[in-house]
Amino acid sequence: MPEAVFFSTAERVPSPIREIVNPADKHIFPGHFGENTYYADYAGIGRKFGPKRILEIGVRYGYSGISLCHGALMHQDNVLETIQFFGLDPEYYGHPAGSPAEIVAMWPLEFAQQNFLYFYGDGRVIPVLEALDTQLTPYPEEVLEGDFDLINVDGDHSFQGAWNDCTNCWPLLKVGGLMLVDDMSFDGVGPAVRQFVHTVDCHWQYYHNERDMMIIQKGS
Repeated sequence: MPEAVFFSTAERVPSPIREIVNPADKHIFPGHFGENTYYADYAGIGRKFGPKRILEIGVRYGYSGISLCHGALMHQDNVLETIQFFGLDPEYYGHPAGSPAEIVAMWPLEFAQQNFLYFYGDGRVIPVLEALDTQLTPYPEEVLEGDFDLINVDGDHSFQGAWNDCTNCWPLLKVGGLMLVDDMSFDGVGPAVRQFVHTVDCHWQYYHNERDMMIIQKGS
């Protein structure tokens, strides 16, 4: 299908993540934390489409998820609604130098849980975060129930890993719902997702930001 347009930089919404961001993460976007660019894209998408039920593969500190929820709560239909956020993360992001055989838990989900609580301790967002490697372990029952308005895929960045996450999540997404895939500029992710969108009924947009994103809307 021809490329669609779902979102533009003019629709960005500043994200509040600067309040909880780890100072070490300033290296990701030299000179800033992405609160007005990269994470503002997530917040803007949240505000524009107003998802009430969100799944994220690859949570880390929760910056993207918090930004999505921040925007979703601004949507006119969600003023009195509660956002359900489900996050799955294997709790590791690589191998320690000199020890390529061992996987080390570098960023436990406790940080993300604390960050969600900082913003949403009032219950406006109900986060359910689980340490789970989506390449090795079946999804929990509450995730397999599906019916998600939005799914953000930011997990394993190999070709096979990105392919698996997209194909496994797709049945859980509502018709008309959005799947976001981060890091399209990565060698494994980009080719896998470009191939994926031609195997399903969808419309898609390749959205350029600091890390590039594919926005995919599920067809009937």
